[in-house]
Amino acid sequence: MVPKIKVAVYTNSDDAFVAWAPSDFIPGCRGFLLERARKAGAGEKVEPVENRVGFPKDNPKSGEHRSSREWPFQRFNWTDHAVDVGNRVRYRVTAMIDTGGGRPYSDGPASNWTPWATLSSDAGGKFSCFFNRGLVLSQFVARYLKEKKLTPAKFKAQLKKSVDPKFRGFLEGDLGAKIAQILKDAKVKDTQLHAALYELGDAKLEDAMIALGSKLDLILANGSDPADGNAAARKHLNDAGIIAINRMLKSKGLGHNKFVVLSNNKGPLAVWTGAQPDCARRLITVCSSVIRRLLNSIVRTGTS
Repeated sequence: MVPKIKVAVYTNSDDAFVAWAPSDFIPGCRGFLLERARKAGAGEKVEPVENRVGFPKDNPKSGEHRSSREWPFQRFNWTDHAVDVGNRVRYRVTAMIDTGGGRPYSDGPASNWTPWATLSSDAGGKFSCFFNRGLVLSQFVARYLKEKKLTPAKFKAQLKKSVDPKFRGFLEGDLGAKIAQILKDAKVKDTQLHAALYELGDAKLEDAMIALGSKLDLILANGSDPADGNAAARKHLNDAGIIAINRMLKSKGLGHNKFVVLSNNKGPLAVWTGAQPDCARRLITVCSSVIRRLLNSIVRTGTS
């Protein structure tokens, strides 16, 4: 009986996670070809997903990638980073069979195509989820530093100043884009932002907050430093007319608030929370995510 392969795909706004499982052992299988079909106008474009893990005898170089027909995936799942928000995709998996002569391998049992999936921040139930592309331990960042002849310290300083806005924008991902959109929209619409923040330290973000003027209500803690890790950002905002309520904790406890409530003259609109990245270290260098919940109403229980 020919083994069958089941495959499933799960998407967020930035990646597609594909997992598959054969029903039985497949003799001669050297791995799996993963194909992606992407909607393109009225048609679709089918192409093999590239594998970044090659065979040792090919002496793969850092960053090298080849078609999974040549370098089949020797695993049962893969995260496809070569897709983006708004893409409609589906996937198929085919076992690559060595009939005794090595490569090129022959096609073996194949799965059906998955249903079409759309990359979107919409998580249903009025929830949305957004992600950045943190650079912690990222090989592509190591290659970028080598190409630009930058030390890690100089690289982080450069990102804070947006010397390379294109690369910074890539690292921020749709999370950074959404933060920028919220701040821009609030400036021109009847929207008030009520923010309680833990860390703040990004000149670009601070300037966008300053542009809101009286449309921003801010509670700013002292971060992880009892002496005030947000001193520079606090001064920047205060000097520009944004007066924050200072939440200064003297103990080892953290004022770990990371949320923003959006409202207008009719009431609350949405709440934004999660691993809220409000400084360059988090917005760019740490993998983060936030959730936005659209609100019909909010319970008011007073303050303490």
